[in-house]
Amino acid sequence: MYLPRGWLSRITGLIREYPECDAFVARLLPLFRFRDSLNDYCMAYFLGDTAGDGYWRESTFHSGGLLIKRDLAVKIGFKPLPSAEDGEFSFRFLRIGYRACYFPTIYYVLDEQYYDVNTMISYFRKLGVSTVILMRYAPSISTAKALIRAILEPLTPHYLVTRYNKASRYVRISRITWLLYGLLRLYAMIYPILIHGLLGIKVKGKITRTKL
Repeated sequence: MYLPRGWLSRITGLIREYPECDAFVARLLPLFRFRDSLNDYCMAYFLGDTAGDGYWRESTFHSGGLLIKRDLAVKIGFKPLPSAEDGEFSFRFLRIGYRACYFPTIYYVLDEQYYDVNTMISYFRKLGVSTVILMRYAPSISTAKALIRAILEPLTPHYLVTRYNKASRYVRISRITWLLYGLLRLYAMIYPILIHGLLGIKVKGKITRTKL
């Protein structure tokens, strides 16, 4: 993670303005290691976020740049899973009734794991493994729906039309490039699901993202 200029004032402003929120889920923006046309997709994908400000609506949230009340974090507690600790933690956090808020118009962190296309694909491969683990440790219909949406997003009108139209305002990227990278992301997630889910090959003791 990298904290850009003005991060502290953004965080304190959120906490002061929205005291009803028990946690704040950060909008992740990529911190690039390499800057070239191959990485246009990374920037476009995140700038194309169409979610609105307000309460987090999914059954799990990520831990990148997560702000959470300390007493609640201690109460919920973390479980030592091979991967997806944040997904399993957030599932229990939200199921109890605590409220997490998401403000995509106010970013305060840049994320290294999206610094180029290779590491972004590596992340989605890890997310595929996390999908299997989450369904084992936090099985529910709402979790299954959220994970299916994450996996199949590149095939949806939201991704192909709405998100692309917004992303193309900021980054010059063709629709065919957008589609191809979306399919690559889809493959990166489905492959480990097939291996570790349907075929039952054991997940390693600890899954970490590959740094290239």
